[in-house]
Amino acid sequence: MNMFHFKQLICGPTRISSTLCTCTAIDLILASDCNKICQSGVIHTSFSDHNLLYCTRKATKLSFGSHNNVTLWYLKNYSKANFQASLLSVDWNPVLLCDSVNEAWERFKHLFVSVIDNIEPVKQLRIKQRTEPLMDSDILQAIKERYSSFDKYRFNKLKNILIVLKFLEIKLRILYIIARKIILQTL
Repeated sequence: MNMFHFKQLICGPTRISSTLCTCTAIDLILASDCNKICQSGVIHTSFSDHNLLYCTRKATKLSFGSHNNVTLWYLKNYSKANFQASLLSVDWNPVLLCDSVNEAWERFKHLFVSVIDNIEPVKQLRIKQRTEPLMDSDILQAIKERYSSFDKYRFNKLKNILIVLKFLEIKLRILYIIARKIILQTL
């Protein structure tokens, strides 16, 4: 139980024997994250010597319209020559003289990140929260196909392109509904 970081939610006795007058906790409810549990407990019953256990999970809501910030290096002005020159100018002896691999890795990572920071500092971009889990490669591809078909229809006004456009809109809607159902099931 401790190895997998599970917590026991039921503290009271779950089996009460009337013949032997003993109380034991043999029925368990385990949880890996107690913050997601609203309430739990034991309900005493008259039809069995085992009591009824219950556990209520907290309801979570998807917050639509909120934003997340992503931290990244926006290497718009990246130059291979500048990057190589910056790497060559760094003193790598502290990495080479380390006794442990972990210490060498930490020093290497620090020096390497400082080189990238000198070339292009870290930027924060704001993204919509709901776009992260929903937008997989299939949905993005369907969006590109739909826009491409829409542009063709806008210039040519052909009926067969309109049929393809409607089909792609339905395909995109179905992919979106499936992705949303999968996300809601995992919450």
